[in-house]
Amino acid sequence: MKLKLIIIALLAIFVASCTVEPLPVPIEEGENVVTISVSIPAETRVAYDDTTLKLAWESEDKLLLAGYDAIGNYIDCATFTWNGGNSFTGTPVAGADTYKAYYPADGITLDGSGNVQLSANFWQQIQTENNTTTHLRNKLLLFDEEANPINQTFKLVLKNDIIRFKLNIDDISTDLGTLQTLIWTVITTGGLTRSATLNIHNYTYTSGVELTAFLAFDPSVISIAANGKVKITLIGDKTYEWSTTSINGNNYEAGKRYKATVSANDTWTEIVPFTFTIRIDQAKTYEIWQKDFPSTSPAQLIIDWGDGSRDTISSGATFPTKAFASHPYTGAGDYTVTIHSDQTDPFQNQIPQITFDGDTDLTSVLTPFPHMGTGKYFEDCFRGCTRLTCVQEGLFRNNTQIQFFTRCFSGCTALASIPADLFKYADHAQGFEKCFENCSTLTSIPAELFMDNTHVQYFDCTFSGCTGITTLPTDLFRYNIEVRSFRKCFYNCVNLKLIPEIFPDPSVSPGFFNGRPMDFTESFYNVGSSSSTQGTAPRLWEFTGSGGWTVTNCFTNANVTNYGTIPNNWKGI
Repeated sequence: MKLKLIIIALLAIFVASCTVEPLPVPIEEGENVVTISVSIPAETRVAYDDTTLKLAWESEDKLLLAGYDAIGNYIDCATFTWNGGNSFTGTPVAGADTYKAYYPADGITLDGSGNVQLSANFWQQIQTENNTTTHLRNKLLLFDEEANPINQTFKLVLKNDIIRFKLNIDDISTDLGTLQTLIWTVITTGGLTRSATLNIHNYTYTSGVELTAFLAFDPSVISIAANGKVKITLIGDKTYEWSTTSINGNNYEAGKRYKATVSANDTWTEIVPFTFTIRIDQAKTYEIWQKDFPSTSPAQLIIDWGDGSRDTISSGATFPTKAFASHPYTGAGDYTVTIHSDQTDPFQNQIPQITFDGDTDLTSVLTPFPHMGTGKYFEDCFRGCTRLTCVQEGLFRNNTQIQFFTRCFSGCTALASIPADLFKYADHAQGFEKCFENCSTLTSIPAELFMDNTHVQYFDCTFSGCTGITTLPTDLFRYNIEVRSFRKCFYNCVNLKLIPEIFPDPSVSPGFFNGRPMDFTESFYNVGSSSSTQGTAPRLWEFTGSGGWTVTNCFTNANVTNYGTIPNNWKGI
């Protein structure tokens, strides 16, 4: 018997009160086929067109179908993939009588009861260039939560919203410099501060042309209270903020597109904020820690705690203990904390040197650190921050004197990605020991990560235990011309496909390590041992001077094509 599984995409994107009507759906026969009828551009992922306000299926789109038994118990889920024309194909869940449908399959998981779980980094978005919407493709949640038999019509409804920003930045374009991030912040109907962040790449300012940006957001989390403050923050070489008060407020409705406009007559104000988010599981007092104490406040600070409360700290105030500020939260929730400094000179100390060492409430850092004095160490800064999913591009750019990042992100087991320019401005950096140790959710490393750190000497245990990393970029260590130790650098990265191009070719640059007593002890121990694809080991033993290096167990158990040609002393034999 042939089964028909039909999907109608009810793509209810609104402008004002106008809706977009779904297109007619022809029914086609096919074995285990989901049939939809919308325009199909020759691109990838669901496309959003802001002119027509329409969505369209695209190549490699996937639906997640949750199967339920006759009495409504969740059994399992199955993925159906668009395969051209108007069809999705996949294998139904064994024993399922009814189904619910979800998009995107790649960004959603279901727990044991069939409840939707979004990935920790689902709402992270990067818009490339001005006035583009490609980044929205896998940030649009389309659900049919009515359980239907497989031969009935599924009606997908958009669960999130889109906000379009049109911003005139003529007055601040020169000082703003290279735009990196837009942050939209509101005071919600519950009195909380909520923020949504859009990273922006390859934006080039053109005189007289508005910045147009699109951000997908969850209306169940973001609303605006009556008389609530609304802010738009732009982060570039400097940071500027526009704000207003919403007299009537706004409770956003799922499936709509909203608009936010800042005109040429509106005023942007330069600010020095430091913004981060936390997740509190129960009523508790949260503390903001400083690395060194006692100390004094370098400027007047205003701390917005994200629940409607604010504290002001006077310039010169003394901080005798590790916690220079604290706040009692009365209940569980997600909160956006912002520290404002009245010192706008980036060459002056703007806030105390903050550390989040062991902070299991921290979930993201949305702005770069302001200038935090003459300290040369960011060791342990985020060590053990097990809920931290992302940090801002250029995080350390205002603190160029940093020399050591020892254990900086060690144990950040939820950290999903690393900004390419994370260490770009730390050109005095000497040590990255254990910097990303046991960051198990990292899957890749940016090619430019260490490009500007020409004085670094130690990479000991830098990515040790990063079991999620599968690939490496070429030239990863090509520019680190003073390095002397990679001890346990990729130790036990069992899913990593090793490539030789992370170092120069010894047949071309045989003296790359000359004059340094290199230590490669257990550097690639067990690398790729759980991977079905073999990598290739760099021919380190062919560099001049390698005969005197420490190389114990460097390639022991490494899953590489040239394992047989590696000298025995490099393999612990």
